[in-house]
Amino acid sequence: MKAAQHNVARSWPRLFINRSGFTLIELLVVIAIIGILIALLMPAVQRARESARRTQCINNLHQIVLAAHNYQSSHRFFPPGWAQDQFECDYRLHNSETAGKPVPIPIVNRLNNPQQPNNPPQPNNQPQRIVTLTEWDLGSYWSWHAMLLPEIGQTTVNLNFDFTKYDPSNWAGIQIPIDSYVCPSAGLPSGRWHNLGYTNYRGVMGYWQTTDPNEPFYVDPNADPYAPLNNGMFYENSSLSFRDVTDGESNTLMFGDTPFGGFWGDNYSCCARLREDRENFDDYWQDPPADMASCPNGNELNEPLVGPQFFGFGSSHGEICNFALVDGSTKSIAKSIDTDLLRALFTRNGQDRVTDAF
Repeated sequence: MKAAQHNVARSWPRLFINRSGFTLIELLVVIAIIGILIALLMPAVQRARESARRTQCINNLHQIVLAAHNYQSSHRFFPPGWAQDQFECDYRLHNSETAGKPVPIPIVNRLNNPQQPNNPPQPNNQPQRIVTLTEWDLGSYWSWHAMLLPEIGQTTVNLNFDFTKYDPSNWAGIQIPIDSYVCPSAGLPSGRWHNLGYTNYRGVMGYWQTTDPNEPFYVDPNADPYAPLNNGMFYENSSLSFRDVTDGESNTLMFGDTPFGGFWGDNYSCCARLREDRENFDDYWQDPPADMASCPNGNELNEPLVGPQFFGFGSSHGEICNFALVDGSTKSIAKSIDTDLLRALFTRNGQDRVTDAF
């Protein structure tokens, strides 16, 4: 009897042993639940991050337009779109081991055909078109980006406008990255061609009906004193002040976001305009090369030019694009905005009626 009781006593704790850990099925269920929760939370996290990046982009534009105000206070006029005094040679940047890698720029297809009059752009639900840049013609003149450096706190860049940008000291200066000139949503490659500093922001040149007789919507440039180059806030050797903005500072766009502005040391990267023969937003095109007949063997690199490449206003912010107005305010504008209203906002002196619904 005692032996039996002893055996029962010895086996008694085994009847109440607590198991620890999960079974395989329980572990798989937990993993599946965690995966579902992550899938549900990630879009919200991404939206929060993009909202922060969009806010930083707006802050950049606000800093730039305030710098333009300070420039105007000091010089009695806003900086020129680009300052061109005498003919100089363009510089070809190309893809190589020393110059940098190809730059892929996502562009949203919005229309199958160029913009038609009175027909606002509509998304066509096509996938993004990737423009891959392997070459870039760098203009030889100075744009507003360079003029505004002291006003945005970049005095140590130390550009000397008495010399060309190919001067060793100036060339080292335009290689300095300027954070205020780059939209954080753009996702530009870290490898910069020749280490030149990027920009995503361009000045507003106004609205341009094409002056090419072979293109649709042709208009004689001599028929309108404000067509095509000087009805916006920036153009070649522009020197505008507040009194030139007859449409009102709160009704005139001054700076805007682009998918890829180019390089802040490049005058071809200075500006963009609304064009009759182009889409309102997220457009890209290339012009013929500049006439380099008087340059040694074509240009500074002794290589043939490919022609300046341009990006219209647009963004990586989905269906909105950020702008700064002449009055110093900033605005996120829907890419589906009415075309006539957008044209009115792009011009400073068109006397178009502009409501606050934009």
